[in-house]
Amino acid sequence: MSKRFNVCVVFGERRRMKSAVIYASRLASQLGADALHVYLPSPTAQTQSPIVAGGSAAEIQRARVAQTVQQWQHCPVIVHDDVDLKTARPEQLPPNSIVVSNELALVRRDLTVLHPFDEVQVLRASGSILVPFGDGDSGLIAASLAIPLAKALSLEVLFYHTTWRSETTTSEEPAAHMCVQARAHQQRLQKLAQAAAVPHRMAIEMADDVVFGMLHCALNGGVHRHAEPAPVNLIVMAHGVNTYLGSYVEKALKVSPTPILVAAILTSATPGATPPANEITS
Repeated sequence: MSKRFNVCVVFGERRRMKSAVIYASRLASQLGADALHVYLPSPTAQTQSPIVAGGSAAEIQRARVAQTVQQWQHCPVIVHDDVDLKTARPEQLPPNSIVVSNELALVRRDLTVLHPFDEVQVLRASGSILVPFGDGDSGLIAASLAIPLAKALSLEVLFYHTTWRSETTTSEEPAAHMCVQARAHQQRLQKLAQAAAVPHRMAIEMADDVVFGMLHCALNGGVHRHAEPAPVNLIVMAHGVNTYLGSYVEKALKVSPTPILVAAILTSATPGATPPANEITS
């Protein structure tokens, strides 16, 4: 059985907010979610809502928002007017939530946030989910989210690694220049994808800049089995330890034309925490 995800989004009728809602509703539909969770940008307690003809102001507002969203994209909608996604605690959201937002990815590291970059199409023909990895744990954390997501969307995973030239080898094959820890992560990622029965490929290269190398791979799909380049549908990343130095995630979020999903930084004791990469749940 595929892992069940919930999709959340902040309602808005301005262009960027509207595109995020459309993307979120399509994602919820394609994931088979029971409903799209829509949050109002300025939530108010129901007890403070005045009673007007036809019901309380809060009830009328929820109905209007649900109707508007369903006009954009047919999907069951649950409207939340008592939680602000900008300040909400992770446990206030439904389990396994993906928050679709063009604003929150850089400011909410405790939530799993998908930055759609004005994109409204979730799936592209022959696309995949790209997961960059290195010699740290961030790639493994991203994979623990990307693999069940790829399974739910019937997509393959493209694992991407950028390496630097090693002085100990003269081979022109980039894979020959990988460090020992990166090789170990490569093998572990392959085993995780195989265990979940998710199709996967590896793209190993030497690039002058890690982020731009990754984004170039995202735009052409790596060394794809088809003759024509196939842009990936989504990049899944996780923050590394040295975020105070300016992480690859932050750099990618500022320049990427491809939607990026950033895994939440959560402790194992936090409800809904992302499981370790060797304990993917279904």
